[in-house]
Amino acid sequence: MFPVLAEFPNFPENFAIALLTLGVFFFLLGVLGKVHVKDFEAGTDSLIVRFLSFAIGSFFIVLSIGPFLPSPPPDLSVLELGQTTEGDSAIYTDFDVYICEQSKNSSNKLAQSVMNKIVKSERYGLLTYGLLDKDILSNQDVKSKFTILVDREHDESQEVQRIKNWLRASDSNLEIQVLDDSRPVSEWRIVIVICK
Repeated sequence: MFPVLAEFPNFPENFAIALLTLGVFFFLLGVLGKVHVKDFEAGTDSLIVRFLSFAIGSFFIVLSIGPFLPSPPPDLSVLELGQTTEGDSAIYTDFDVYICEQSKNSSNKLAQSVMNKIVKSERYGLLTYGLLDKDILSNQDVKSKFTILVDREHDESQEVQRIKNWLRASDSNLEIQVLDDSRPVSEWRIVIVICK
């Protein structure tokens, strides 16, 4: 912003401390101080000046700590339809997240929430996002539900409870169904279908 400030690497912290000091001074002046004002009778407290001191002090205190308060993480899209991202596929299960064509808009928000949880867990192989293919499940089987397709004979079935928790956190009103996935490509792969 200002090139000269580059010479002072601790400027933001020092500036915040200065603002905080000013804020505490004015705050205490407003709360505890007796202010002598010429326009008023000598020795009389001026409520207006005390209130202004209190307000200025509060403003400086908030201004000084504001930049250091944590900000909520931005609500970013993890993947667009048709995209894939890779975690550690040598160790972890792959996830396919599908939404239904007819509820694309409302299901996308839920899908992004679920994919955020998958990515933040850092326990995934490939993460793929797409529209539900009729060869996997029909829209009628998954309408108004979260559906988890998993090979129950394989070790990734232990992930189901963790996925249910993610789904409930995203929308506790939708029913969750778990179906067996016996397709040959199902090992180390879990399919999550979201059709709101």
